[in-house]
Amino acid sequence: MPELLPGTSLFRSQPVDKNHEKDGTFSSIKRALTSENFSQKKLKEKNTILLVEENEELRSFLIQVLSGEYNICAVSEAESACETIVKEQPDVILLASTFTNLSGEALCLQVKSDVKTAHIPVVLLKDPVNIGNDSHRIADCCLTLPLDISRLRAEVDNLIFNRGIIRKRYIKLVLGAEDMLGPDIENTLPGDEQDFIGKVRKLIEENLSNPDFNIDMLSAEMNMSRSGFYAKIKLVTNQAPADYIRTVRLNRALVLLISKKYTVTEVAELTGFSDPKYFREVFKKYYGESPRKFVNSL
Repeated sequence: MPELLPGTSLFRSQPVDKNHEKDGTFSSIKRALTSENFSQKKLKEKNTILLVEENEELRSFLIQVLSGEYNICAVSEAESACETIVKEQPDVILLASTFTNLSGEALCLQVKSDVKTAHIPVVLLKDPVNIGNDSHRIADCCLTLPLDISRLRAEVDNLIFNRGIIRKRYIKLVLGAEDMLGPDIENTLPGDEQDFIGKVRKLIEENLSNPDFNIDMLSAEMNMSRSGFYAKIKLVTNQAPADYIRTVRLNRALVLLISKKYTVTEVAELTGFSDPKYFREVFKKYYGESPRKFVNSL
């Protein structure tokens, strides 16, 4: 169980009888929450929703009806929401329209203005009286209360699916050798993620010859916690940070070998591999042939 911030709850539970969902009353859901013993068995991996809602009954209702399909991390205080989002890196954020000290739009704008969280889709739950153009402009999706739970599930699944398409396209470009050497492979990502991965790549390239450059140094340069940085890199590239660093090193090694200006040993040193033997092994595993064989085939 991860360490949680004050005002935060994490739910990984089996769903209770969905007939509770149909009666439309918060009171029956509240009774169900107190009487149901949630399963402690290990669940299959689910997508994570971070729910930010002050109203206890609405929060409990949403936890109840969504916990079967998703892992639910619930936050009751808007003040701690941004910190929790950075730490948990959820797949989707469900955001209430109003809080004691600020509006849902203001909190959504904070999320979308931070490079650490801007990539995360936000569903804004709005009172139909107060919904306006700003809500649709800032959030990825706006839904009015009272909620149609089927519509909510469909919108959440659609946002997650679309994120997956973008991610798979990026992975195919990076790991499938399509346009491997092209400078614009990150252009397949949304603008905020292009900025993020562009900064990460630039930092790696600036430290390319340093064999000790690692995730701790990289996350510190990005002004992010190690866990938050790991989660974001994994989300964007589907690679762990160490693997992504190695990918950038190997891509650069390929360019240097193609230039035929350096020996294999020199290329290894220039790209941060202190052991030429290890470089040859990694290169062959990544590209399917040894560096020398690759050079000889040019």
